[in-house]
Amino acid sequence: MKLKSNNNSAFPQGRRFTEKLLSLMKTPLAAREIRILQVNLGYRCNMACRHCHVSAGPGRSEMMNEKTTDTVLRSLLNNPVETLDITGGAPELNPHFRRLVSEARKGGKRIIVRTNLTVMYEQGMQDLPEFYREQDVELIA
Repeated sequence: MKLKSNNNSAFPQGRRFTEKLLSLMKTPLAAREIRILQVNLGYRCNMACRHCHVSAGPGRSEMMNEKTTDTVLRSLLNNPVETLDITGGAPELNPHFRRLVSEARKGGKRIIVRTNLTVMYEQGMQDLPEFYREQDVELIA
């Protein structure tokens, strides 16, 4: 989509930014490489924090499905992306979470999981510390 050059443009700041960049550079900005792939596995969470920027919580049901998880894995493993950064509500609640982590690690990828840690107290999640250790996962809590 090209932005109009008049002041009635829907995105005047964007147009000015683009024009300024082009006046300073010979070519538009372009990514040289993608080193991190961040995926949000869904909005379901065991907590309902007021500060949550995605309004995740126990009442949310949106989650990445198996087909999309497979697509993410194919994209990750078939490209020189170094790191898979997993987030969500509580990403561990997605039924495809452990397979995603395990397959990415088998592919030599670095794994980061953004977690609230309290999910480890949920039914069936008590083994997460061992899983994380076995998979050499980095946690951001």
